[in-house]
Amino acid sequence: MVEELKMSQRAESLEMEGNIAEAAKVYGQILERNPKSPVNYVNLALIQAKMNQFDEAIRTLERGIAAIPGSVTLLSRQAHTYMVMGRLQKSLDAWQAVLVIDPKYFDGLLASGWILDLMGKKEEARGFFEKALAVEPENKFLRKNYALNLATTGNLKEAIAVYERLKQDFPDDYEILQDLGIAYGYAGDINKAIDVLKAAVGIHPTPVAYYNLTVALKRVGNIKDAVYYLKLYLGNPEGEDEAKVRGAQQELLVLEKLLQ
Repeated sequence: MVEELKMSQRAESLEMEGNIAEAAKVYGQILERNPKSPVNYVNLALIQAKMNQFDEAIRTLERGIAAIPGSVTLLSRQAHTYMVMGRLQKSLDAWQAVLVIDPKYFDGLLASGWILDLMGKKEEARGFFEKALAVEPENKFLRKNYALNLATTGNLKEAIAVYERLKQDFPDDYEILQDLGIAYGYAGDINKAIDVLKAAVGIHPTPVAYYNLTVALKRVGNIKDAVYYLKLYLGNPEGEDEAKVRGAQQELLVLEKLLQ
């Protein structure tokens, strides 16, 4: 045990110095000395992932799962690794294995909901989000994803309620304000949409907020302000779809003619 501790300290020191390959060798030696410790598989897999050797990391974790069946530590690390690799179905399968062992494992519930939502399985995803909320009802990331799930499935009243509680807890989070403003817009409460979106851009302007402000202002007939925010949108439409930007450029010409 003492020798293993010394080796772990050496591996950590090598890793901190940036000598990743040598650190990986030491972690491998530690694993060979003690293949019954889940942490030893995880440490080796983590540094393999750090070297972008993700397939090797998965093989290391599979070895661990074969040696220590039912290890939540190993299964959850496998699930995380698959997520980083973009292999969402594999990750979901691993998380489901974790949840069979521990149905209230928060990371497994949250990640399952997030993956299913990405896959378009919105209703199934919501079930996992709600189970996760029962475990950590104040988790900000979870609440934001739950609200977005509700909003994108037409449950706007429920989504707005979640966003309003988030706004109370995190009044300076521009993303929450932005999403709340958009939800109000889709719900038809345009004046609230405008107020909240203006608050969002006052904290941190984004093309998304500018665009949705333009739409809302146009809907209430405030063409002057709509032009103002559309110009701000076109001034830096980073990350926006090119077709959307071209459409906005044409819309600006139309709106400016209305002001003449």
